[in-house]
Formats: sequence, C-alpha cells, structure tokens
Amino acid sequence: MTPLEQRKKSLSQGIFSLFFGWLIATGFLDIILILGIFISKKWLPLVVLGLQAVILILSRNNNQRRFSFCYRLPAVTATTLFISAIIMIICCLFGMDWEHPLLNNQPANLKIPYISALVIYPVSFLCTIWYLTLGSTSRVCHNCKIKSGSYTERGLVAKLFSQESKNQLWVLFYFSLLLSVIEFIYYRFFYINVNYNSPDIFFYVLLPTGLTILLGIFFYIRYNNMWRYYCKNPMMESIHGTSTALRYLIIVGDYLFLEKSKGSIVDTPVKCFLPFTTEISEKIALENFKEMTGLMPDRLVRAYVSEDSTTLANAFHYLCFYNDESELAGCKLEGQFYSYDRIVRMTHSGTLAPELRSELERIYTVAMAWKTYTPDGKRIYPIKNYRPTFRFRDIHKWDVDYNDHRWLAITFDNEDRRFYKLRRFWRKHVNGVC
Repeated sequence: MTPLEQRKKSLSQGIFSLFFGWLIATGFLDIILILGIFISKKWLPLVVLGLQAVILILSRNNNQRRFSFCYRLPAVTATTLFISAIIMIICCLFGMDWEHPLLNNQPANLKIPYISALVIYPVSFLCTIWYLTLGSTSRVCHNCKIKSGSYTERGLVAKLFSQESKNQLWVLFYFSLLLSVIEFIYYRFFYINVNYNSPDIFFYVLLPTGLTILLGIFFYIRYNNMWRYYCKNPMMESIHGTSTALRYLIIVGDYLFLEKSKGSIVDTPVKCFLPFTTEISEKIALENFKEMTGLMPDRLVRAYVSEDSTTLANAFHYLCFYNDESELAGCKLEGQFYSYDRIVRMTHSGTLAPELRSELERIYTVAMAWKTYTPDGKRIYPIKNYRPTFRFRDIHKWDVDYNDHRWLAITFDNEDRRFYKLRRFWRKHVNGVC
C-alpha cells in the first residue's frame, strides 16, 4: 500500500468513525426504549448499566488499537446511561410517591414497564449541556490529547473531530430537548397509567426511533459527502499530501530566537519540509539546520515527534542550544530574542503561531510534570500543589523524554488531585490510556 493509499484509508476510517459514533450514541438510547417494553422495572436498570459497559469496552478497544475515533458523543451516552440507571434504581427502591402533581400524579403501577423515554431524554439533554460547557477540557478530550497529541499536532483529522463532534453535540442537545418536551406533554395530558396502548408506544418508542433513523440518514449523507471531498477529490491530494516537517527551537541562555515581531504571528524561523519519512537521523537534522542558518549548534537535541497518522504528515521537533547571543552572528535567518515573560504574554494575546505554541506547551507541561511528580503521579516534594520554576536556561540540563505521553497524563491524574488512585485506575483499566 502506497503512502497516499494509506492516508486515504486512515482518513476514511476517521471520517466514518464520526458516523459510527453517532449511531452508538443514539442507537443505544433507542435500544433502552425498545427493551423497556419487554423487561421489567426490576431488571431494566441492570440492562442499562450493561449497555454502558459495552460502550466503555468499545472505547477501550479503540484506544488500544490506536484507531482514529472521537469519543465525545459515546462519552455523553455512557454518562447518560449511568445516570439513567441510577434514577431507575431509585424509582424501584422508593416507588413513585414523589411524583409532582403537575406531572399527572397517578397511582404507581408496578406491573407495566418503565416509560424509559421520560428518563433517558431529559438526562441526555442535561449531559449534553454539561459536555458542551466543558468543551475540549472534558476528560475524554484530555485522554485523546494524551494518546494522539494536541489539536495542532494532529492536523486535519483533529479539525474534523473537533468541528463535527461539536455539531453532533448540538444536534443531540436539540434532539433530546424536543423529545423531552413532547414526551412530558403527552404524559401530562394523555397518558393513563394502566397499560401500554398503541398511542403510548408511538410517542414513547416509535417517534424517537423514527427521528433517530432520520438523523442517522442525515449524518450518513453528510459524512459520505465529506469522504468523497477529502478522499476522492484529486484537488485535495495536493493540499493534504504527505510531508515531514523539521522544526528547530533555538535557545540562547534565557531567551528564544524567533522571527521578528511585526504585529503579526510569530514562529520559529528555522523550519523546513521533507518528503514523508518515519525517521530522521541526527546527521540529516544537523545538515538541514546548517543549510538554513549557516551555523552549527553547540548542542542539538530531538525533543519529540508529533504525528498525524491519518494524513501521513509528521513533525520532528528539535532544541538547539547556544551559550551566548554572539554565537548567532552571521545567521542567514532574521530574528530576535524573546524572554520567557514576553512569550507568556504573546501566548495570552494569540500572537504565537499555533505550531510554536503547541511546542512550548508540550515542553512546559512535560517538564513541570517531570520536576513535580514521579512516573506514578506521586509528589516528589512533600508540599501539596508545589510548582517548581521553569527557565529556558535550565532546559539543557533536564533529562526528560518529551515524547513520553505518561507525563501528559500525570498533569491530569496526580497526587494533588482528588480521587487520584481512582482516576488512575479508571484511566488505565477502563479507558485503556496509560
């Protein structure tokens, strides 16, 4: 298989995984509605928990296979099923005496099944609001960054996942809201708590299922057209072709050597692109650096490699160290020196190039985690929330692997956070993220 064919195959899998994610999210909710007709109130909550476990297993398997998949919508469904099961269990234990008169206060009838739609869709509505509010700071998005890298590093597939998962959440939001309103209006004015008749089955099972099928058709058409655009369009092959980027950060004492600030976006001046390859030797890295700058660094270190496996575009990130500013005299590339404080201000103002910001965030995050915690996430120093110093001039002294994703996980799961051991257990054994 040629690199271009591999790119198309991987990108196709990523695009259609969005469709399968939607099917999992809405299909599992429909399954609960259908099973609710046949399974008693006593056993239905266990079935709901079982379906939640299936979603977690599918997510774990995809994590271990390193398959391109967006987990935001399945995570919403898993949370919805868990909360819904808890509500059903509470109803089984304490009966329906708590029902408010406005909800058509009728005597509880334990002989008929749950009206699952009255639980599933309001909970789905609330969970969707929660995940929309969290955005990319949610736990599921953080796990994705640990596994695959930041938004900038992952390229096209990350842009599609970010855009489409948000669109899907909004569709699920309005879908759940609409059905919640319809189901409760019908329950309040038309439902009689004696048995399940034909109108009840229509409103509580057939109507949601029909809308789910229509939305499934809509998303299939959407992602099929997206697949044709990105994978069957000759014009896109030249835009999203294969390449390997070499990026160099020049560190001189407590300063970074970057492009001159002219009121526009600032990036490292030392970067180039090569035909796609999975490995770059130190000799080639040095030769390219010398060709671009006309200089040889006192020391060159490969920091990490970021890879967008879907579009077969990767980047090798290097750190180049000099002892004094005078050593850059005669550099072919124009630039100026930036202090750490100035770079922080530029990060906040959005004047750093996304690639440069991603590099600096990766180096800072990994270095601070390495200086603060052990590889298991325990504190090195017996001071809660201790934060060590970060200085450019110290980077060359640190023996840390910026390519090790464990340090990214430790920033989220460490001894300074609540339920540290439970979080670590869940991430490793349930999510399958080490």
